Amino acid sequence: MRYNVTMFKDYLKKKKISTYRLSKETGIPYSTLNDLVNHKISIDSFRMGPAKKIADFLGMKSTWGVKDYIVGMKNYSA
Repeated sequence: MRYNVTMFKDYLKKKKISTYRLSKETGIPYSTLNDLVNHKISIDSFRMGPAKKIADFLGMKSTWGVKDYIVGMKNYSA
């Protein structure tokens, strides 16, 4: 799982979306997002509410979900 979260962090960097901005735009605490992208918490412990907020912010179909997005990151080219 670590590899996929690293890809998510790289994707945010590529799109010039900071963890701070993602926090402000989604209402998810910065510390939670920071812990996620720095491998301090697992994506498996992430609830679907925050995952949906991230998916909505990134313009993804909300039914897809961020967990599936991170797992399938190498197949995503937005």
